[in-house]
Amino acid sequence: MFAAENCILTYFYGTDVFTAPTIKGKLGVNAIKANKHLYDHIVYDSTNEKEFAENLDVSNDLDVPITY
Repeated sequence: MFAAENCILTYFYGTDVFTAPTIKGKLGVNAIKANKHLYDHIVYDSTNEKEFAENLDVSNDLDVPITY
């Protein structure tokens, strides 16, 4: 039977994987400023994705912030 009180923790891991930003962008290169989004900026991978994000960001048909 396993007894937790006899267990000695010998390994530990940093929390950077949970706190460090994983998506990085540069304004004018692969990121745009957002007005109707959960975040201040939108990082995109393609021209199509950039155009889609820009169109949604200025659309008056949206009532709540969404992720693209």
